[in-house]
Amino acid sequence: MPAKISFPSVNPALGGLVLFLGLATSASAATLAHWPFDEGSGATVADSSGNGNTVNLQGDTVFSTDSVFGSHALFFDGDGDSVQVANQPSLDLNGLTSLTVAAWVKRQGSGTFFCCDGIVAQYEDPPLEIQFAFRHDRRDGGRPLEMLINTTSILGDGAADGAPLPAENDWHHFAATWDGADVRLYVDGDLEDSYPAGGSLGVFNAAITVIGGQNAGPTYWNGGIDEVFIFDTALSADELEGLVGFNDPEPPCCLGDGSCSDETMADCTAMGGTSMAGDCGTVTCPEPAACCMTDGSCTDLLEAACTDAGGVYQGDGTDCATASCPEAGACCFDDGSCSQLIELACMYAGGTFQGMATDCSSAACPQPGACCLPDGSCMDVFASDCEAMGGLFSTGRACADVDCANIVPLPPWSRGVLLALLALAGVLVVRFRS
Repeated sequence: MPAKISFPSVNPALGGLVLFLGLATSASAATLAHWPFDEGSGATVADSSGNGNTVNLQGDTVFSTDSVFGSHALFFDGDGDSVQVANQPSLDLNGLTSLTVAAWVKRQGSGTFFCCDGIVAQYEDPPLEIQFAFRHDRRDGGRPLEMLINTTSILGDGAADGAPLPAENDWHHFAATWDGADVRLYVDGDLEDSYPAGGSLGVFNAAITVIGGQNAGPTYWNGGIDEVFIFDTALSADELEGLVGFNDPEPPCCLGDGSCSDETMADCTAMGGTSMAGDCGTVTCPEPAACCMTDGSCTDLLEAACTDAGGVYQGDGTDCATASCPEAGACCFDDGSCSQLIELACMYAGGTFQGMATDCSSAACPQPGACCLPDGSCMDVFASDCEAMGGLFSTGRACADVDCANIVPLPPWSRGVLLALLALAGVLVVRFRS
């Protein structure tokens, strides 16, 4: 798997121009959208191009740390998952005569539809017509990767046009460029196929851009997608090479302690770091900060590492020496066990918090015991559960140590009768003595 890389954010003031690992795109290339998918949680994904194309997660789409660049990627199950954005001015492609669509992709099988699994596409609904579609068409045999362009008709659909797909379960970079005359398909920076597609894009009144699908139909992607770009021009092979990130053998590597070192991408990944663009002299690596853990302890970690560890990040610039993490206490569970947790973690785990600064070694967590039931059987349960079942509870003893066959529990109604008799006896004793 390729090493992870973090792209610098695009500065909107630069008109959407992007610099990839020291290689600039052509002056006329505007980034219409760039979705890194690094949020890690939530129902939306921001567009880092500065154009505000925030997409909404649909179906069971999930974030995953199994990514190529940055901290996260999105994963789709091939059955109703996608992310979409509608009617955005910067994604109005009407009349364009050039386009580039690129993404890192991890294929994990096929979607549920009989033919096609969409990677990135744009369509109008109604009438469910495609503006463009970068997709996997399983009907096309050995060349299923294709880019459909809708000019006066849909071009690029068919077994003769397309590129072979690499093996499943590995990350690969897919890119499609269109210059108004030809479509070119690239896999991992290598040109795999080209075919004619002349004209300009048609006019759509309410275009919907979708990632992980093709249109409103069941044409969904099965696997991961990361770092999606849309440009309004056809990038050259050299520009795509920079986009893929193959041109710098030892980019700067930001490590978990905030330091920077020039490492190969593979070595950087092995060291738990993140490969960056630029060089260590200009890169600002994120510094670790205080991370409050569920057991009340504190560790200085990067934000993503803190989240992965189940902690609560205290903010940039904080440290454990001054952070005020919640104090842990004993947390009693229904099985009688006990863990040292903060109150919120105890609640989410389904336990009962015994108070801050309490300790499991001295906490009186309820313990299960033998419960002899009216039918002579035995169950190891808590006293309250035993009472609800009309049983006789034996504190500190297990069913293996109790002979319930010789113990006849009182029926539930007898408790009230017994209490009434005891009360009556008390009254009689008082009258007798008087």
